[in-house]
Amino acid sequence: MSKLKEVKHKLVDDEIDPITGAVSSKVVYEPDFESIFNHLKSANIEVKDILAGRNITDKSIKNDIQLQKLSELIQNTFVKYRTYLRTVHGDIYDSIKGVNEQSMSGDAGGYLTKKAFKNTDNTKMYKQVGYKDVPKSFEVKKIKEIINTILNK
Repeated sequence: MSKLKEVKHKLVDDEIDPITGAVSSKVVYEPDFESIFNHLKSANIEVKDILAGRNITDKSIKNDIQLQKLSELIQNTFVKYRTYLRTVHGDIYDSIKGVNEQSMSGDAGGYLTKKAFKNTDNTKMYKQVGYKDVPKSFEVKKIKEIINTILNK
C-alpha cells in the first residue's frame, strides 16, 4: 500500500500574451529532497542488516560478493547525497535532520554500543593501579567540611 504524500509545488507565471493580455501559469513541482534522503537512508540500513545476517533466514546471502559491492555503492551514494544536501541545501538538510533526529544515529557516537549505559564495576581495575576505596563516612564529612568552609568565608 502506497503512502499518500503532499507534493510541493508552486505556480510560475508565463509571459503575458501580447494580443489578449492574458497571463497563463504553469505548475512547477519542487524536488522532494526529504523523500530521496529517506529512501537512500532506508536502503542503506536494509542492506547493512542483510549483510550482518539480521532479519534473514538464508544466512549465506550475507557472503554474496555482488551484494557487498552494491552495499558499498548504496552507502557511498547516501553519503554523497547527504553531503550534497548539507553543503548546497543546508536549510533543507537541517529540516530533514530535525524530522529524523531520533534516527540519525551517527550523531550519538559511543552511546550506540550495547554496554554504553551498563553499570560496570571497575573496582578491580582501580585497585590494581593503586587506588583505594574511600569510606562513605569520610566522603560525607569531607563534603560538609568544604561547604562549611565556603559558607564561613
